[in-house]
Amino acid sequence: MWPAGDPSSSNSRRVTTEPHLVIERRTEAVHSVRIDAESALSRIIGKDRLETNSLHHQAVDRLGRQLVAVAWADDGTIESIEDLESEIVAVQWHPEQMPDRPEQMRLFSWLIEKAEGHRRSNR
Repeated sequence: MWPAGDPSSSNSRRVTTEPHLVIERRTEAVHSVRIDAESALSRIIGKDRLETNSLHHQAVDRLGRQLVAVAWADDGTIESIEDLESEIVAVQWHPEQMPDRPEQMRLFSWLIEKAEGHRRSNR
């Protein structure tokens, strides 16, 4: 993880140009995220670019085995990762804070669908 907040901080290893810790605007889009068109995330939300809120002060620095970055802020900050061998999609923003945006809510519809399918298969 690397600090994504204050670029003047002595702890920062990377300077960011996008706002990544904007708590007072948690329900608003504060920056754009570019999404790999071949990713599960893109298939779920139906877009390859998305406006998001941003409430984080850290970001992914190095990916673990089997993980791949699939979305980035314009400054290069990784905003979403996926597991290559399972149906894991992780996002850095908070879609639950943006319920008026259908593309954000599609993440939850997908999660519910996967959970229901898992429950049915384990009966």
